[in-house]
Amino acid sequence: MSNNSLLKIWIVSLAVLAMAVSFEMGLYLSKRDKNLEVNNLVLDSTQKAASLEQALGIKNGELSKLDTTLSKELNNKNDMQSKIDGLEGKIAGLETSREHPFSVPSEGTVGTFNGTFGGNMNGFRHLGVDIWTSSENNGAISTHKGNAVYSVCNGTVSNIENANAAITIACDPIDKTKYHLPEYKVYTHYAHMGNAETGELYIKVHRGQRVKAGQELGFQGDKSSYFPEMRNVHLHFSVFTGLSETDKSGGALNPCLYIGGDCSRAGVKFER
Repeated sequence: MSNNSLLKIWIVSLAVLAMAVSFEMGLYLSKRDKNLEVNNLVLDSTQKAASLEQALGIKNGELSKLDTTLSKELNNKNDMQSKIDGLEGKIAGLETSREHPFSVPSEGTVGTFNGTFGGNMNGFRHLGVDIWTSSENNGAISTHKGNAVYSVCNGTVSNIENANAAITIACDPIDKTKYHLPEYKVYTHYAHMGNAETGELYIKVHRGQRVKAGQELGFQGDKSSYFPEMRNVHLHFSVFTGLSETDKSGGALNPCLYIGGDCSRAGVKFER
């Protein structure tokens, strides 16, 4: 076999290897940059193939055939991406809409693992998600008052708990055919909306009041009947069926099935 033939085989092999690596790397590219990266890759391979053919005197266009192979691989990748996109709406084994039935209750960050859904809160399973106004100074704010809190659903204020500065709202029924989530007796709970030192409540609604999704309920605070020494300003937000978070007939549900995001990981940011 001539040196020229060996060189051709070596070049073609390298090109195929580069194509395979590019395909695997492409799976990790962001959707925003994917098309640009692919276009640059195709253009670059075409230009290099033409230059190599001219330099080596290849007449049969062996390297140009790689463009056709690359295009087929890209189509395969696009098919795979479509399947991945189809899985994005599946959370915790429940197929849901890409949209969620409830809005986000407040802006902020999940401060610690203890405040995640299912986290360890002093030996007890944490049944909601804690959204902190600030992560600085361990969440403590001199004014004891943080970001605004909003109703996530249309419904009726069923309870105001002064000791824990908490609001419970009985939400209107959810379209079960659209969201595949419990459609009856769904409650949302917003806690620690008050000043731990003065006892002032940052609550703007009253028991029995009708509220709309997005309506301001008050502000995050640090008042807690469960942990009186707590000083990180945050919102404890939970979703449950039955009469309470711990009701055996229903109980707490993962809030992020309803509002989106990831309620099981510290550091996750929520934005309205």
